[in-house]
Amino acid sequence: MNTGDEDGPLKNAVKMNLMNAAFSYPSFAYERRLNEHVAFQLEGAFRMGSKANTASTSISSDSKSVSSYVLYPSMRYYFFESKKMKLENYFSLFYKFRRFQSKNDHSSDYDSYNNPNYIDYSNTYTEITNGAGLLLGLQTANTSHFVFDLYFGTQLQSSTGSWDFYDKDASLSGFKQNYSLGSAADVFSVMNSSSLRAGFTIGVRF
Repeated sequence: MNTGDEDGPLKNAVKMNLMNAAFSYPSFAYERRLNEHVAFQLEGAFRMGSKANTASTSISSDSKSVSSYVLYPSMRYYFFESKKMKLENYFSLFYKFRRFQSKNDHSSDYDSYNNPNYIDYSNTYTEITNGAGLLLGLQTANTSHFVFDLYFGTQLQSSTGSWDFYDKDASLSGFKQNYSLGSAADVFSVMNSSSLRAGFTIGVRF
């Protein structure tokens, strides 16, 4: 490796994934160089959001909240360095863990011919994803304080979704018969898929 710096190669890097920021929400990564060829990296992202609506035609309200996070621990092996270009090529094996949850709350008070009906229920969808994959990447050499990192590869993943429905108004039998079981949970079949993974990150090394 090129150790043109008096203190030797820089071992730590903090980076932001610009590709994720452009298409969804930003992710951040920390890389630790363990030796000349091997490094450990942890990349992750977190998202939270909520939305509330109130209808004007009746006493009705809807609220929705979404939360998710994803983690990518990985091991990198740097197998080639261009000293002239100050760039390094690497292979990376990574593991993926993602948790997504969406929760909806709804309440309505309808007056039908002076016979009020009240609906109050909530439903929650939770999805857990596990996966792994292989990347091929190109990054600035570890003697540079500025980092750009470009990678591309493939991943296999398996997701399990669960649906939980809770009717808070057990007295509304008509609504219960058509839309709910009072309180129920359903676990979906495991969903397997393969996909591409790519990223472009920039950051600083120290």
